[in-house]
Amino acid sequence: MRRPVAWVVTVLLFAEALGIAAVNWFLGMVADRQQMSLAGVDPDVMETSSKAGAVVFGLYFALCAVAALLVAVRDRAPRALRPHPADQRGGRARPARRARLGG
Repeated sequence: MRRPVAWVVTVLLFAEALGIAAVNWFLGMVADRQQMSLAGVDPDVMETSSKAGAVVFGLYFALCAVAALLVAVRDRAPRALRPHPADQRGGRARPARRARLGG
């Protein structure tokens, strides 16, 4: 059940990445061409920030789609970026020792 859901999520996230990026880019072009201003903000600043938001949000959704794609291809749940210390030793992790204060 995990693999088909991951494929659907991958497709939807890539579509959303393109859609969000396109809408924000288009709004930046509209603000520039019509010299729109919001509360006295320069139109060039509005255009630049809208296009920067398009790139940032598009990349974020694309990165999420890549994570879902890896789940779909591998048919495994995603792993942490860093392995847990117990996984490296092959046994249970021991609790950290506490330093005594005051001698």
